[in-house]
Amino acid sequence: MKVFLIILGVFILALGVSAGLCLNAYKDGSGFQQSEKIVKSVKIDNTDIGGLSKTETEAIVKDHINNLLNRKLSVKIGSKIYTPTYKELGYSYDVEGAIDKAYSYGRSGNPIKDILAINGVGVYNITVDEIRNDEIILDYITNLQSKLGTKAKNASLYRDNGKIFLVPSESGVTIDKAVANELILEALNNKYTEVTIPTKEALPKITTESLKKIDTRLGSYDTNYNTGKVNRSSNLSVACRKINAHIIMPGEVFAFNKVVGPRTPQNGFKNAIIFQDGQEVEGLGGGICQVSSTVFNAALLSNMEIVQRRCHSLKVVYVPLGRDAMVSYGSSDFQFKNNSKNPVVIFANAYRGKLNVEIWGNSADKKSCSVAGSVGNGGYYAKITRYVVDGNGNKTANYSATSVYQRPKPKSTTEKKTTQQKKGTTRAAADGDNKVEVNVEPKAQPKPKPTQPKPTSAATAPDTAIEL
Repeated sequence: MKVFLIILGVFILALGVSAGLCLNAYKDGSGFQQSEKIVKSVKIDNTDIGGLSKTETEAIVKDHINNLLNRKLSVKIGSKIYTPTYKELGYSYDVEGAIDKAYSYGRSGNPIKDILAINGVGVYNITVDEIRNDEIILDYITNLQSKLGTKAKNASLYRDNGKIFLVPSESGVTIDKAVANELILEALNNKYTEVTIPTKEALPKITTESLKKIDTRLGSYDTNYNTGKVNRSSNLSVACRKINAHIIMPGEVFAFNKVVGPRTPQNGFKNAIIFQDGQEVEGLGGGICQVSSTVFNAALLSNMEIVQRRCHSLKVVYVPLGRDAMVSYGSSDFQFKNNSKNPVVIFANAYRGKLNVEIWGNSADKKSCSVAGSVGNGGYYAKITRYVVDGNGNKTANYSATSVYQRPKPKSTTEKKTTQQKKGTTRAAADGDNKVEVNVEPKAQPKPKPTQPKPTSAATAPDTAIEL
């Protein structure tokens, strides 16, 4: 027993001396603790970096990460194959975090733990954390859709020598973004080298069959203009071209400003007379209120639902009192809704002093419409009412609007103003009126005669066009 105690004492003493020596070595800081080196037993992604400095380690790890970022995923879509890199798919890696972990190994502040690390007890392998931006994957998929190059084409209409032709729709090929995203994420998560994304048919919004239902003119309206006013006439033609053959599907709203766009030189518009604050001034797009007013009347006589309409500040002569529709880009619009069960199309043309707007649709949607008006306040107030006659001959009012006009301000003897010169206006300028009626009761205008639009060239007509 006494011998055993002596041996145990010697062992404990030796262990204490050894521990003390190790502790002193740890505290002394000679070697590892005072160096910039990483413990010899450390690896990053199974790459040995033991004994290297942070700077040396960073160079090695970045080279390794570049290899990871340049890995490619083979994406098959139909007969096409795309090979995005992991970097293009939104991957990055936390290199700095991995190096900090490596450098901290053996420097935890726990003597026993650090001594074991310094002396290479065990291997410490650090995995570089992946960082993935899933938004970039979605952007990549959106890009793939555009690369397919087979977008669906809507059916369209055009006129040639009084006849209406239909250009058939075409289906395209596309991919389901949600399905593609799910498949690509699955491939990335499992480190697959390839993925196949199924395609699906891209259907056009406006089909051939839907436009074949357009077989009759629902309503039309003509107004006259002075061809001698060259800029104004040009603006009428530009606006008509922008809305001509525009198709409105059931339930959709036609917004004049959206279709015609900003009144800028880049869009083809020129300076002409407009109304602003009860006066005539020059402004870009002068005259196109005549186009919006003509469309308004064609929509009235086609039994379209009027969504938004505003009268001018001053009276105009190209339509009866109360039947104008003022537009000003960004502040006042004219809109109507296709309240029928079938598509409708607007045909608009300005030619040789006659502005013609027609709305065509299905014969089942055609209604017998008439517009009655009354004038008051010395010719500065008007009310109009639309009446529709049903199959039994019953006449019903389904739309009315009132208009109040200002008396024009005396013309200034100073130089003519322009919208660019005039500041501090209190009311949006109307995009185009041609002439003011001053203290004159509106004259009854004869019903305009239907006119044929200017013939268009059939040379550019597609071979697939069908005459309706």
